[in-house]
Amino acid sequence: MFDYLGLDACLYDETLDTYTWVVDNASYQELNNLRRFLESSIETVAIGLAEIAENSGVVKDEIVVHRLGLIPIVADIDALTTREDECSETSCVVFGLYKRNKESLPVYVTSEDLVWLPSQGQDMSPPYALYPDFIITRLLPGQIIDLKAYAFKGTADDHVRWSSIYSSYGQTTNAKGGMYPCIPCADRIKTSLVRGVGCYYFSIKLTGGITIDQVMKQVRDRYLTSQNPRL
Repeated sequence: MFDYLGLDACLYDETLDTYTWVVDNASYQELNNLRRFLESSIETVAIGLAEIAENSGVVKDEIVVHRLGLIPIVADIDALTTREDECSETSCVVFGLYKRNKESLPVYVTSEDLVWLPSQGQDMSPPYALYPDFIITRLLPGQIIDLKAYAFKGTADDHVRWSSIYSSYGQTTNAKGGMYPCIPCADRIKTSLVRGVGCYYFSIKLTGGITIDQVMKQVRDRYLTSQNPRL
């Protein structure tokens, strides 16, 4: 990602959903512009519309729709080539949810109960909820919920439901107020992440249904073009 920007960087630490780089010869303006793009303009998929045929559960319709919008959806973003208000095979994915409580005790309806309903001609890997145990509603004995949910591509600039990344960057000073030298990643130990003048750390935490490879691709294809139309 940083080589696209002409910056010297190396991946310093990596966990399941968090990535940290050490970036040398950078300015805070460059990193702040990148941070703002990542947090506001990365495209991801989220549920933006629902049609409820029946809901006799304890949670009202508008709260059910709100909770559906909070579920991070993992989907093939590149397969959704258009952004439209109406659903089509190129603009959205459709999920069905039907559940009747046949038990004698209350049951929870979760994101695992969402079933992908592929449109005709829609060729993509099956989309799914990132967190299968996300609670949508609760049903008492005999109660039913029956709905369709429509997930579209969007960005956090459109609505917070498409917010998929938290990013941060910074420098660290020593006890005397001076700056640490920028040490190459290969010479560092993870217990002492030191930074210096022009030497920053930059972290990305993925909070939505998107992979780091998809983020890198969007930085290359969309961020760099917006910063330099000649690319």
